[in-house]
Amino acid sequence: MKFFRSLFSKPAAPPQPEAATSASFAREVLKAIVLLGESEHLSTDEEILRLFRDNGISETDAPEILLFLPIAFVRRWMPDYNWRDDYIETIHGTQIERKYSETKNYQLIWAVTQSYFQAAPRENVIKRVCARSAELHAINHLLSHGELLEDIELAPMTIIR
Repeated sequence: MKFFRSLFSKPAAPPQPEAATSASFAREVLKAIVLLGESEHLSTDEEILRLFRDNGISETDAPEILLFLPIAFVRRWMPDYNWRDDYIETIHGTQIERKYSETKNYQLIWAVTQSYFQAAPRENVIKRVCARSAELHAINHLLSHGELLEDIELAPMTIIR
């Protein structure tokens, strides 16, 4: 009987406080910004993920940062464009409609991005991070073919996991 009591009476490990998790993630986002700013010759996602992991960014956070950081940077860099809040996430073939405003990791990256831009950002860092954005490439392509920014409307971004 004592055996069963001891099994069921052990307190579970307390969950990590969200503030600590958020603060840790924010530090990793800042580290990623610095790393991308210092890295001139990284061209593939795999190279960037390796750089992040080699510099202490966690296995779970690295892909999230790689995914959402360029999106946040472009949106902050071009604040007058009418950005969509929705995106489509495809997981194992299932499409799910999501909103950036309801995506915790994106919101944390957005907050770090806002702080970075308010603290005298470096132009080369902005260019290197924004260059990873599919949205920027689509807009740039249309602008180079004579479209006006105010006439460009992007479809929802699709994220495949």
